[in-house]
Amino acid sequence: MKNKENLITDALNEVLSLVIIGVDYASEIAKKTEKSIPVVFRQLDQLLNLNVISKERYGKKVVYSPNWEKISKNISQQISQDIKKYNKYIKEANNEIFDKKLLKEFNKLINSIDKSVLENPNKIVLEFFSLNEVKQIFSDFLKQFFSFSNKLFDFTEVSFQTTIDYFLESFGSLDNKERKEIISIRLKDESNSEISVFMKICRLRYIQKRLSSPSINFLKNL
Repeated sequence: MKNKENLITDALNEVLSLVIIGVDYASEIAKKTEKSIPVVFRQLDQLLNLNVISKERYGKKVVYSPNWEKISKNISQQISQDIKKYNKYIKEANNEIFDKKLLKEFNKLINSIDKSVLENPNKIVLEFFSLNEVKQIFSDFLKQFFSFSNKLFDFTEVSFQTTIDYFLESFGSLDNKERKEIISIRLKDESNSEISVFMKICRLRYIQKRLSSPSINFLKNL
């Protein structure tokens, strides 16, 4: 049975993404999506029911904003599910994995992160997305997503889960030096250990996906 978080359909994801990047009232969302106002209001109401956005009234104007706590929880659940799934595969296929360099990095990372955090990363994720700098990075990421959607794919066909997957992989693809640069320069913080742990989790997840990739393992085998 699908849980409530999975009910963020592709169409709802488009509206949610617009709210996150600052398109905060219905008429503007309707213009951006080329949907009718009644359809937009219905989809905004669905997102309100899912608790991923909130609204405030200023006179006759209703302004929508993202609920970062709920969004963070959804992201945390996705990370936790992925890590458990891929980790099970890697343990079973350990001797069949050809990329020993990545496997070595995987083992080093998984031993450096507290097991309780891997099982429930919600606190770490919430801390990460509570930073205004991170919210801005996510917004910039979604703006670029919209830009590419006009050239490469239809954004209305991209799910919330896929959007988050791309975002997490952006951090996961960074090496240790690049992670430190993002933390110190873009996030302006070298002391927050929870930010560092979040970046490690993204890297762990990225490596797990590569080690579990049928196509990569097939080519290595050739």
